[in-house]
Amino acid sequence: MTLSRRKMLAGGLAAGAAASLAPGMAAGQRRLSNAARFSLGYAPHEGSFASRGGRIEQIAYAADQGFTAWEDNEAATRSVAEQEQMAKALAQRGMTMGVFVASMPKWSQSRPLLGANDGAEREAFLADIRRALDVAKRLNATRMTVVTGFMDPKVPVDIQTARVIDVMRRAGDIVAPSGAAMVMEPLNTRTNHPGVYMQTIAQGYAVARGANSPAVKILADLYHEQIQSGNLIPTLDTCWNEIGYIQFGDNPGRNEPSTGEINFASVVKWLRAKRYTGVIGMEHGNSIAGRGRGSLGRRLSRDRRDMRARTHRVASERSGIVSALPNGVLVQNHPAMLGTTIWRQVSRHTAHADAAPIQHDHAWPVSFRNIWIRPLTEAAIAQDFGKDGK
Repeated sequence: MTLSRRKMLAGGLAAGAAASLAPGMAAGQRRLSNAARFSLGYAPHEGSFASRGGRIEQIAYAADQGFTAWEDNEAATRSVAEQEQMAKALAQRGMTMGVFVASMPKWSQSRPLLGANDGAEREAFLADIRRALDVAKRLNATRMTVVTGFMDPKVPVDIQTARVIDVMRRAGDIVAPSGAAMVMEPLNTRTNHPGVYMQTIAQGYAVARGANSPAVKILADLYHEQIQSGNLIPTLDTCWNEIGYIQFGDNPGRNEPSTGEINFASVVKWLRAKRYTGVIGMEHGNSIAGRGRGSLGRRLSRDRRDMRARTHRVASERSGIVSALPNGVLVQNHPAMLGTTIWRQVSRHTAHADAAPIQHDHAWPVSFRNIWIRPLTEAAIAQDFGKDGK
């Protein structure tokens, strides 16, 4: 068994992926990829990999790149046959369904007005929620996006807030028996959605606490929050008990992480510390056009990988062995190392000095950054590989 560069670089993405799989998914139903899987439940959407074909082809491609989830804002508008086809594709790949929009706002009309004096739009909203439960069941979805409408300039804000809390509590009573939850999405008013009612995660927290329902939570879209308020990690921490879903998108431009000002490395580190196992929707465009893994996968691959390896005896002519645990995941368990990499030949191991330099001799523009080699203590070896070092 050889340790390919792809496996070496992606191995650290595998930890914890099983925690984000759809509940109740039997192992026999999963057609898993050979690719290393991202350790967090990043969910692309249709269009993330547009060059790979239609929706089902893009789901398959996403799975092959290590993604473990998928989201589709427009799922409720698709035919039953399309919904069932998507659910089957996700189940075959062992992928979790993220959010879909349960009640689509009329953006061009700045409706609904859930805080208005007339309650007709609140009743229409609740009717949408009832219909969305059937969609959620077909898709095995546990989260549904809702937008709490637009501001009514004729009604005091506090009264609108009370009415939004009331209608969300009623919606929670509808959804809660299913075990699913609605996630309210605060939207920015400075760039994309002037006039919406819910504009910050903190405002969503107030409504969620007021509704007091396990089926009413917040969708923390970090693109919108960065524009409207910033202070992302402290806000997430304060409102954490009411956050039911997370979406990534960088600012400015709403493209993939690391293309703008948000420090997603710190956000991801914080989410890992919180042991977050839910879905993270990749609610953004792509800054880099083309095929391959795509700009989304390439950006997410810039994750920290810590490699711990027990190497062979370097002074011997015998083939050595190596065990590797990138980020604590055992990806190579004591395989024999034949020797150096040689094009179209089987190489032999030769004796060399300890701590030899890492060499790269390919025609492809591959680079490594910040590679540090240090010997492990006996205590560390025993912790990772057992007292016998195996």
